[in-house]
Amino acid sequence: MFRCMFQSDGLINFKKLSVFKSKVAILILLIITSLGCRSHNHKVLKDGIILFDVDYTTNHPSRNYPVRLLPRSMEMKFNQNFISYTLKDGVGLFNLSTISNLKERTTTVLIKVFDKKYVYTGPIEDGSIFFRRANPYTVISGKDTIRLSGILCQKARVTDTMSHRTFEVAYVEGVDIDNINEYTPYKDIDGLLMKFVVQMENLEILFTAKRYIEKEVPDQAFVIPDGYKFISKEQTIKIISSLLP
Repeated sequence: MFRCMFQSDGLINFKKLSVFKSKVAILILLIITSLGCRSHNHKVLKDGIILFDVDYTTNHPSRNYPVRLLPRSMEMKFNQNFISYTLKDGVGLFNLSTISNLKERTTTVLIKVFDKKYVYTGPIEDGSIFFRRANPYTVISGKDTIRLSGILCQKARVTDTMSHRTFEVAYVEGVDIDNINEYTPYKDIDGLLMKFVVQMENLEILFTAKRYIEKEVPDQAFVIPDGYKFISKEQTIKIISSLLP
């Protein structure tokens, strides 16, 4: 390959050298681009914390609790065995958390109202309180992407089979967690939700990831705290309904 760059008189053929340099430059550029895409587009998430912005839409007047006082942020923690969601209101009146044990297939709901603390634990098939819904969504994934929290996410169009309303969600592919959405209406999405909608009572809630904290999250982070009183599923739903508009 290198001999072809020399002329018969032993001098360098600069025209061929220029072509050779161009080919090398293109090859290097392709390698760098390929590595860059792998680094950002195929990030495998095993555990960590994701912070979400929370927005509300309601067509009903407030019955119990002003929308302006509802939580404006949510924290999601996850590892290969657990995933949890935690909402805290803006004035410290109540906290709402769910902890799903993906290995033992249980879901725990934690409610804190003033100094009252309640907990419900049931089978994962009951669904997280955030995803309490009779019918699943219809999901159509496309090729469009969006970057959230610095992570490239896949977009999908979702149709509510009850109201027939369509909206957009985003998720991360290649997450090293099996059946992560099995207990949600998004069970057809094989990835970690980064932008999604849920329906709670008269509220439609939009969650959008704003920050991903890459860190190891031990199983101990999902242990039920002391001081919580166990209640039934019916009591849990009743309390949460009383806190929402």
